[in-house]
Amino acid sequence: MRKLIAGMKISVDGKIEGPEGYADWVEALHAVTNDIVNAAESPDPLERLKAVLREVTNRFHSRGVLVHEEEDDEVLLHASRNLTIYHITLSPGLQYPPHNHLMDALIGIYKGGETNFVYPVAAGKLEVPERRDFTAPALMHLPPHTVHSVANTGSARSGALHVYLGDLPRTHRQLWSLQSNQAESFDNDRYLAGARSIEQFVHGASDVAVGQRRGYS
Repeated sequence: MRKLIAGMKISVDGKIEGPEGYADWVEALHAVTNDIVNAAESPDPLERLKAVLREVTNRFHSRGVLVHEEEDDEVLLHASRNLTIYHITLSPGLQYPPHNHLMDALIGIYKGGETNFVYPVAAGKLEVPERRDFTAPALMHLPPHTVHSVANTGSARSGALHVYLGDLPRTHRQLWSLQSNQAESFDNDRYLAGARSIEQFVHGASDVAVGQRRGYS
């Protein structure tokens, strides 16, 4: 996890330093971040954020390219007491472990697609997930107690802004292992390391379903 905007370099003449095109995407993401931060301060932040993120998603989608791409799948743009913003470029064929946020989450997909597996939870155990596929441009809302796993089923990296109505990095939340079907304290390094091929997750979900039918807990 990296904080992009806070880490940018400014030259002595006030210009943003970096490789060709760096200044353009930093300025674009910086402007969007400011718009989202301002929206979060409105009297009805969730609805205002939906409107702003929908407009941004459509605008970025019209460009037809990723606004920015790095080796990391996620880049932290902003984190404060009431708001967290990530730019997410999911690698194709990968799925991340099931987890919760414990706050409202908005996902604006502007390039490619994201597949979300939303898991019912009973007595702390994951049940068979519901699959939800979204193709850009798309806006998705996840309520606070949603447990989901996100994947990119396409052949190229996807592009999205993930906005959370709270301080996500400092929130004590949970991460699930499909092997043990046990909730653990969320750790970002373990979350990133837990990314697997979609096929591996499909087998893991099947094991969970079989365990439920047999009455395992």
